[in-house]
Amino acid sequence: MTLADFRVETLDLVPDAAGRLVASLLHSPQSTDQRPAVLYLHGFIDYFFQVHLAEAMHRGGYDFYALDLRRCGHAYLPHQRFNYCAAITEYFEEIDLAVERIQTKNAAGLYLMAHSTGGLTACRYLQAGRLRGAVQALVLNSPFLAIPRGSFLTKTLYGISKLAAKLSPDSHVQAPTLYAQTVSTTHYGEWTFNTAWKPVEGFPLYFQWVLAVIDAQEKLEQSDVEVPTLLLHASHSLRPTSYEPEVRYADIVLDVEDMKRIGPTLGPRVEMVEIKNGMHDLILSPSPIRERALATMVDWLQQQ
Repeated sequence: MTLADFRVETLDLVPDAAGRLVASLLHSPQSTDQRPAVLYLHGFIDYFFQVHLAEAMHRGGYDFYALDLRRCGHAYLPHQRFNYCAAITEYFEEIDLAVERIQTKNAAGLYLMAHSTGGLTACRYLQAGRLRGAVQALVLNSPFLAIPRGSFLTKTLYGISKLAAKLSPDSHVQAPTLYAQTVSTTHYGEWTFNTAWKPVEGFPLYFQWVLAVIDAQEKLEQSDVEVPTLLLHASHSLRPTSYEPEVRYADIVLDVEDMKRIGPTLGPRVEMVEIKNGMHDLILSPSPIRERALATMVDWLQQQ
């Protein structure tokens, strides 16, 4: 199975000031509409391309869907700011539509799975999303629960971002590229993906997006995610300035200690699992590390 085998359904959203707005719901060709379904949310500067994740879910007994969020991946339109959002709650519209589409095909149950910023979005959705009651469990892969390096940096970054975003919604900086290079076959990694949708040579990080993330993270201080939740994270983080072999065996994007500190407070039924030597996206880690992460996900889901 390849990504080209997936059916891509365009979800029309309420237009914004720039014009047409869509999301894209990907449906695996191996889904049967008779088994519980997994809906996957990608992270920042990302889209769904991890076909081996879908295959692992199928082997475990699940149907599989993935949602490319507005202005990302299949859903990106030329007139848009790439991967931009003014508030994490904007994404609730397409999650609602995806859940409704899945429910019309499949009444066997629904699980939400999310990576990095997608994990933050998923947690917020299960706090306040309209159809959160349809979700039976949550699987988080290295969720973005806090700005790395502590509260002082968060406050400083918030102040800078608020001023810059007020001056212009287009205000941005170039985001670091080492992680994308570490996973891409064009540089140091083993994964092939669309570098127009997941750039390895630089991309805009909008200050308004930073504000949206910090606001959503603050909302998690009163988190009440009621469904069973599995949070997987790497064993340690690194902050390299250039490529070194060790970056393929650590989270070089987020601080694992933040996940370990905040994760248990997300709700009353959170299970934390460390994946030794995992990367930021655990399922892109070298084999057999990624197989361990995938097996952990499937085993946990089968117990729900």
